[in-house]
Amino acid sequence: MQTRILSISILLLFIQFNFSFAQKVKLGDFSKEEENYTQCDFHPGAGAIILLEKGFLDFQFNPERGLQATMTIETKIKILDKNGYDAANIEIPYYRDENIKQLKASTFNLENGKWEETKLETKKDVLKDKVTKRLKTKSFAMPNVKVGSIIHYTYQIDGAGLEDWIIENDEFPILKSSFTANIPDNFMFSHTIVGKYPIEYLKGKQTAINLGGQSLDARHHIYEAE
Repeated sequence: MQTRILSISILLLFIQFNFSFAQKVKLGDFSKEEENYTQCDFHPGAGAIILLEKGFLDFQFNPERGLQATMTIETKIKILDKNGYDAANIEIPYYRDENIKQLKASTFNLENGKWEETKLETKKDVLKDKVTKRLKTKSFAMPNVKVGSIIHYTYQIDGAGLEDWIIENDEFPILKSSFTANIPDNFMFSHTIVGKYPIEYLKGKQTAINLGGQSLDARHHIYEAE
C-alpha cells in the first residue's frame, strides 16, 4: 500500500462542556475474512499483514489543561509465516505530555476449531523507554506467537496531539486503515488528503450528546483506505 497521509485541523470556536467518548474495543472480534487470510496478494512474500489499523479521535475538557484530544488505537496483525514473527514486537511512541492508558493485547491461535487467547501481562511485560526529552516509547513482545496467529491490541492516548494519520508501514503491508474523528458541530474542521491512491471520506450521522441536561450536536467524520 502506497503512503497516504491524512492531515486534520480543528479550530475551537467555544467549549464549555466536559465530554468524552471512549471507544471500547473487544479483543478477539474478527471477521471471517481476517480469520481465513493466509497470503497477501498485493505484497507476495509478506511474512505478516496488518489486517486493521484503526484510530478514533475525540475530545475532553480538562479544567487544569483545557481542551484535550484522546485517541483510541486498535490494531490487528496476522502472522502468515515465520518471516513475520518480527511483527509481534510492538513499539508505541508517544510524547512527554501524552499518557498511554487502557493498553490491552492478546495473541489468538486457532486450536481445534476455536480461537484460544493468550493475554499480554501489561503490568510486567511492557517496557518503557525515554528516546529524547520529548519522545518516549512503550514496547512489548506478544506471547505464544505462531504461524497463523492473530495479534490484537488496543490502547488510548490522552492529551494526544493532532498528528497526521499516516497509512504506511515500513515492514509489513496494511490491508485496511480507518480513522474516525468525532467532531462537535461548534468546531471548525478541515482535512487534507495526500497520496496517489484515494482515501474514502464518509460523513457519519448527526448525533446529540446529552451533558448534564445540555445537548451538544456532533458528527463522526470517517476516513477509510484499503
